[in-house]
Formats: sequence, structure tokens, C-alpha cells
Amino acid sequence: MQRRTQLTLGVALVLVLVAVGSIQLFGAGAATSAEEAENTGATLEPVKGTDLVRVRVSPLAAHRLGLKTDFVRGTKLVRSGTPMRSVPYSSLLYDDQGETWIYRAVEPLLFVRTRVDVDLIDGARVILSGGPALGTKVATVGAAELYGSEFEITDD
Repeated sequence: MQRRTQLTLGVALVLVLVAVGSIQLFGAGAATSAEEAENTGATLEPVKGTDLVRVRVSPLAAHRLGLKTDFVRGTKLVRSGTPMRSVPYSSLLYDDQGETWIYRAVEPLLFVRTRVDVDLIDGARVILSGGPALGTKVATVGAAELYGSEFEITDD
């Protein structure tokens, strides 16, 4: 009976150590530095000659944010008949000075904040009088999180 008690206590001790993370079975959690770098939330890269930065989002962070993009599209207005550039309203951000911005994708998972001039907000679309060219990819879901990453805003 004493041997059975010792065995039970030994198993219980191992389970407690595994539960609190003192022992890792099968190498779980032993990420390499490349894996760790790949899974950081976002990294900032200065844009030479400007006060802007590029925000590089890891694949894991993009997945967690549900990051989505759309394109700057041509939209015809009834009042003018001429096609104008438009973006989804969800891509539009305002800074503390009231300036309007979007996050333009310069490559997959790499975004730079770009100033836009809003002509009209028409429901779910924003008609632009200034900003990126037609076909430019912009963040539509996750833009506010990109802004927070750029300015290193935390919820502390």
C-alpha cells in the first residue's frame, strides 16, 4: 500500500508541475526566435524622409484581428456623372486634429497610414477628392488596430 501511495503522489506532483508550466512535455512552447518574430503583433518601420511609419503585422496578428482589405474603387456620383475614388467607410480614420486617413497596403501585411480628402460620405462608401489611386488596397477591418500599433497605444 505504501508503494501505491508513493506512486500516486509522484504522478500528482508531475501533473501539478505540468499544469503550472514548470515542465514542458514534447517541446511545447519552445519556439525559435524566427517563430517568435513571426508571431509578434506588429513591428514599425520608419518611412524615410517622413514622420510616418509602416506597420508590419504578423500573420498570427492579422488572423486574430480578422484583418481585411478592399480596393480604392471608382464610384459614379449622380450629381456629377464623373467617376470618383471611393473606399469603404470602415477604412476611414480620424486623428486628434480631425485629419482623415486610411491604411494603404504596400505589400501583404505591410501598411502605411495615408492622408485622404473626403468629399462625401455616402452610407457605407466614402467618396474621396484626394488620396490613393484607383486599385490601391486599403485596410477595412483592423484599421483602428493598425493606428493603435503605429502610435503604440495600449489599454493600460
